[in-house]
Amino acid sequence: MKKKVVVGCVAALILGTMAVPAVPAAATRVAPNYQIDWSACPASTKAQCGTLRVPLDWSKPSGPKISVAVARRPADNPARRIGALLFNPGGPGDGGVKYVIAADTFFSATLRARFDIVSVDPRGIGDSTPMRCSVPALTPDLTFFPRTEQEFNRFRAHNIVVARGCAQTSGPQVRHMDTVSVAHDHEALRIALGVPR
Repeated sequence: MKKKVVVGCVAALILGTMAVPAVPAAATRVAPNYQIDWSACPASTKAQCGTLRVPLDWSKPSGPKISVAVARRPADNPARRIGALLFNPGGPGDGGVKYVIAADTFFSATLRARFDIVSVDPRGIGDSTPMRCSVPALTPDLTFFPRTEQEFNRFRAHNIVVARGCAQTSGPQVRHMDTVSVAHDHEALRIALGVPR
């Protein structure tokens, strides 16, 4: 089942890249010299790991920075390489670095031969600057799929408690754990990789 989900995500990603508008130019004008110092990933002979420093708040690019963990696996066949493929496993709460490290398990031989496979642990997740919360988001007694009004109300009340706990523990960081910020992070990664799209 996991393989099917991952293959579906990759297919959606490839199709999605054809029509996705560019991230606003403000993200690229501020600091076009993003860099990553690559080194061998643990438990992999092919993948490379590194860290990308990005603004906590993209509307204040000179303000505090956070770290985003990144990984890439260079194409097995450089002579037939097409380009870089950014893989995003989705969520909530999943990072992509581990999939790149274990690329032989999750990606086909064709993808591994023709693409540099690249991914990140999105801000707050995995080896990126962590998001600290005093209350766990997931508990055994709650479901992400409430079937009754009572279950929904319990889930909603729990989410409010979690959000308040995160705000108290992580401060301003909690305001920037959003999809728009992650999109800007991905654009910074594109710049760091030196690829045109």
